[in-house]
Amino acid sequence: MAEKKVSNPFILTPFLPDDYFCSRREDSDKIMSLLKSDKDVVLIGPRRIGKTCLLNNLLRQPSTMRQFNVLYVDLFNTKNADDFIMAMRSAMVNPLYSSFPDECKKKFNDVVKHFKAYGEINLKILKVGGEKSKERVKGEESLFEQVFRVLETTDKPNIVVFDEFQQIDRYPEKITELLRSKMQATPNTRFVFSGSYAHMLINMFCRENQPFYNSAAMHYLSGIPAHTYARFCNDLFRQYKKGFEAEAGTFVQNLFLGDALCMQKAMSQTFAETPAYDTAGVPEVKKAIRHLLEWSEALYAGQEMLLSPEENRVLECIALEGVVTSFEDDAFREKYGLGDLASTLQCVKALRSDEKYLLDRVNRNAYILADRFQELWIADRYGVLDQKFDMAVANKKRYDDLSLTKPVRKALPSQKPEAEARTPKR
Repeated sequence: MAEKKVSNPFILTPFLPDDYFCSRREDSDKIMSLLKSDKDVVLIGPRRIGKTCLLNNLLRQPSTMRQFNVLYVDLFNTKNADDFIMAMRSAMVNPLYSSFPDECKKKFNDVVKHFKAYGEINLKILKVGGEKSKERVKGEESLFEQVFRVLETTDKPNIVVFDEFQQIDRYPEKITELLRSKMQATPNTRFVFSGSYAHMLINMFCRENQPFYNSAAMHYLSGIPAHTYARFCNDLFRQYKKGFEAEAGTFVQNLFLGDALCMQKAMSQTFAETPAYDTAGVPEVKKAIRHLLEWSEALYAGQEMLLSPEENRVLECIALEGVVTSFEDDAFREKYGLGDLASTLQCVKALRSDEKYLLDRVNRNAYILADRFQELWIADRYGVLDQKFDMAVANKKRYDDLSLTKPVRKALPSQKPEAEARTPKR
């Protein structure tokens, strides 16, 4: 047990104490074994599958902290090379993300401040497609060289995690080759490159013409096995004198396709609604999820207002089908009131953009909603939420188990709802 017992053990932050973390021992051991063998690691997995929680838990282990200085850098919101440096700087001085010694933190901060103060480099002046001046290239290389040189001043070896590393491939400045050369000059530091866009990371690390080709071991993180998660939930409920049925854990895992954040939200609400000495099963989890959907009404309705009618229809189509692998069939598009193929694919592209990020692409051409709760909310509006629940209860673990030819709702967005179907709220 933890020294201080929390009121709800299903914590909704990436920093989970060991007692409240669903162990991924096999993944943790594999990653640490590679790092101790002086190998860099590429960690790939869908968004919200638990990569960040796993890495934070691994880096904050006492055994890890004794052997390494650790630094966790989140690159998700970075847009250019300047953002990259500032993300490293912010992480380095934040004790939540860095265990580097204070002397090293100060050196790192001083290096960045020096370049900023004296104007030797301004990483924001480069225009997309523009040519770099010789002075700018020299300044950029000098800054990166000094930043990574600071990492080599520590007595202990280092682990540096770059989360959402694929972002650097989108920078207007092409720094991939530069980064690779500077990382090669840091033998005291091992790197973990994590990301949600598998195709981009695979391209960066598996193509012979790329600077990072064959430079790190690949590790794919899949969802937590249903039986493992059910046992984890049961253990936490028992610690608080509550019961938990294994079928409920499997239900949550199947319903949310292993989305760790959605699973944790559902279990947190279920735990809060379960009195001491009572037992939570599938009905209690369903009730908790319905409450969360009710409280999300304003959020999802607000998102709808920001989308075009065509984008909303595409979003509803994918939510109700569960997964869509192709929009080429005219009858399928007509069924959901979609436009021609070109305009539909344009909507898909917009919904997948970083600005909206409402769709995920799994495998190569299969689309699902990025937010599983939004999928359930849309299903509820069309009166088919219970069908989603029934499929999860029946151990339909993968969305390709859904039949695209079998109707999954009573009313289509392009049709008037039938009498027995609930009218969507607009």
